[in-house]
Amino acid sequence: MILFVLFASPSAKAGVIRLDPDSQKSTMVSGPIDVFVDSDNTAELIEVTSEKSGQFQAQSIDSPLNTNKASSVWIRLQLQSVSKSPQAWRLTIPLPYLDRVEFFSRNDDDKSWRSQVAGDTIAVSRWTRQGMYPDFDVRLNDTEVHTVYLRIRNYKPVTVSFGLTPDQVRDSRAQLEYTALGIVMGTLIMLAAHCAFNYLQSQNRADAWCAAYTGLLAFVIAAYTGLGALWLWPNSPTWADYSNTVLPILAVGSSVLFVRYASAMQTRLPKWDKALFLFAALSVPLDLLILLIDRDTVDDINSAYTAISPIVVLLATMMGWRRGLNTGKWLFLAYTPMGIIICLVSLQTFGFASGFWELRYLVTLGTALTAPLLMHALNVRTRDRKELAERAESLETQDALTGLLNIEQFQQQISDAVERSRSEREPSAIVLVEVVNYPQLRAILGEQGAEQCLLRAVVKLHRVLRDVDPAGRVAAARFGLILDGVNNRQSVNERMVRLIASGLIPLPGLKPEATLHFHAVAVMLHEQTPNPVTVLADLGEVLSNMSSRTRRPIRFIEPAMTIPAPLLGSDDFNTSGSGDIPTYKS
Repeated sequence: MILFVLFASPSAKAGVIRLDPDSQKSTMVSGPIDVFVDSDNTAELIEVTSEKSGQFQAQSIDSPLNTNKASSVWIRLQLQSVSKSPQAWRLTIPLPYLDRVEFFSRNDDDKSWRSQVAGDTIAVSRWTRQGMYPDFDVRLNDTEVHTVYLRIRNYKPVTVSFGLTPDQVRDSRAQLEYTALGIVMGTLIMLAAHCAFNYLQSQNRADAWCAAYTGLLAFVIAAYTGLGALWLWPNSPTWADYSNTVLPILAVGSSVLFVRYASAMQTRLPKWDKALFLFAALSVPLDLLILLIDRDTVDDINSAYTAISPIVVLLATMMGWRRGLNTGKWLFLAYTPMGIIICLVSLQTFGFASGFWELRYLVTLGTALTAPLLMHALNVRTRDRKELAERAESLETQDALTGLLNIEQFQQQISDAVERSRSEREPSAIVLVEVVNYPQLRAILGEQGAEQCLLRAVVKLHRVLRDVDPAGRVAAARFGLILDGVNNRQSVNERMVRLIASGLIPLPGLKPEATLHFHAVAVMLHEQTPNPVTVLADLGEVLSNMSSRTRRPIRFIEPAMTIPAPLLGSDDFNTSGSGDIPTYKS
């Protein structure tokens, strides 16, 4: 739960923290703690435990510690076990980004002080107990009150949380934590590898950018959770310290660029596209500021930049969604949880919210949910662009409205069908279909409504066609069909009857109700061999001569009638018997 600090908490006396070894839960320090601020960072443990012990003041655990580069904060905790048997405990500070933490406790043998150290300015390989964040051993051998001290250094004020857990319970929870984070990291790495392999196969730059973006998210999660310092750069404390400042800003800029690319802003909203690009490009100079000014100021600037980014990203996704962009809803669903989490991080950074150490798990979970949704959004955009490119390429062969073949391509299909019928004796039928009430539909419904009726007519045509049957639009409301393999008029009749009957069903969604009146004229290629150049005109002439209220909406072009030549009689030949070739008489 996040507590908003509106007023300073009243000081109270720090009490003794009682620990029950039978409990399987962590004991989180929730009451006041004793704090001493060493402003010049010169106090040693012996001074803190003796002459400066009276300078400790009680402070709420939810209040930020007044740390900076030049000072350190000492914390005094009093621990007591309720069990007389020796118990091993673990004191955990689940904050991977603390600069330096030293833990002091007394040895049981000689009562001397034992020091344990951790922090991201120290190589993890030199930590007393290596892990993602400071984790110290505590030994309580009796029921006496044991006093322990922590010295914390950080480049800016920070709110800390302390958890005390039995040693065995802590180990099992650490394994569970590593497993969960490993699954998240593995998922991100697999997504990045998948995009990289897709790029190698298709050479699509979108896949390359997706691989780079997902890989960057994996690095950010590794740095933010402490996995990076533990596994990837355990001997590089400088990078472990600064990666928490550098990588998140690059991730924010990359997220804005990703939304800009996936939303196709350059074609829809060019001004907004430029604004997104400039906002994303600003992340690079902001990261370089750390070389010029103090880190505390850079962190405040970066936090403001990070706090604004969810607003920018969500506005861009909503604008794309409102304009019918298919990827808009997926981008919005992906970035909404992350936007809320980033706002919480910003509130915590600026001190408007108390320390919430579980927030890093929410960031990890949000990123794990975001990456697959972003990948799906990218796939949707790639698919849409591919379909658009295919449609653009097919404009030379297809009608722009209906998607059927244009008249030139359909004329070529007719020539091929006639040639097959002539050479291979393959039966086929060429059919010309017309929506005869199209002028009335256009007058009643307007141009847009009439075009919608034509699209419904094309859908009905496809229901009586096989996938291999060519179809084309040859006039405003006329469609040509080639029915391959049809060797009798009955088959053509059956298909056209189904088409005409389906057209008489009122079209849904149109006011007033509208129906489609189909007329059809066909020529059977096994009955005659028409001229492929003039066959459409011949069919169209028959359609034009049909009445709109005819009772025979399906007709066929009959084969031309041939008159047999008369037989010649014997009187018509020369029968002189001379053996000459017979000739007709004059």
